[in-house]
Amino acid sequence: MEEVLKNFARQLAWVPEITHEQHLVRAPRVILCGMGGSRLAGDLVRAALPGRDIRIHADFGFPPLVGNDTLFVVS
Repeated sequence: MEEVLKNFARQLAWVPEITHEQHLVRAPRVILCGMGGSRLAGDLVRAALPGRDIRIHADFGFPPLVGNDTLFVVS
């Protein structure tokens, strides 16, 4: 556990490499499903990207399906 704590800052410095970006489909709407601490990532992303349509669903069950143009992230 001590080693995990020592390497924590290094984990946050890692930048993932996106390959084949031309094949990614961009969804105009994102719904993050999570409760408690699981929804925190969605709150942070929504704050960092104020121009995007990012909604948080913090309840049991799934939100009503909006359409095929919606990315659902379940945390």
